[in-house]
Amino acid sequence: MGNLLPAFTWLVPTVPGLAICYRTGNYLGIGFILVLLGILAGLIALNQFGFYENKPMRWQLQRLLIDTGEVKAQEFFFVGYASHGFSSMLDAHEDVGFLVLEKERLVFVSEVRRVEVALTSGTRVRFRWNPHSFFGLGRWIAVESPEKSAYFEPREMRTLLANRKFSRKLKAKIEALITRP
Repeated sequence: MGNLLPAFTWLVPTVPGLAICYRTGNYLGIGFILVLLGILAGLIALNQFGFYENKPMRWQLQRLLIDTGEVKAQEFFFVGYASHGFSSMLDAHEDVGFLVLEKERLVFVSEVRRVEVALTSGTRVRFRWNPHSFFGLGRWIAVESPEKSAYFEPREMRTLLANRKFSRKLKAKIEALITRP
């Protein structure tokens, strides 16, 4: 639904706008305005609904993983995850779960996987593009160590744009773990 709602919102004014442009041969009139409105409406819908049902998903996963003792840390964050080389036309995230910050490693835990990334002096943390970046609404926090790389996008906030802003804080927390003596 996080992809379908924005797509539908974009299509409703865009398709008639393109049809009007094509039928009339006027590419700067009402058809063009409808296409622009479609783009704007689609971006707003993507920001608002891109993480559709995020809160219930987090709650269910928290009950499953934290309440059962799978995640025992004080500091963890709900994130989207992708491994190095993951690619999908339908979703930016390969999986969703909790990113646990530990002294010497990051641990991603979901219903189906557990991924550990060692935080060594050779570990690099930076922002990378993901499908949400194309619209200015998101980005990966790439944690790249010599042994393994993993990509995380916060899902702590309600909207994509708020999570993009929050990603700066989460990146700083991860970097602090690497530089800590």
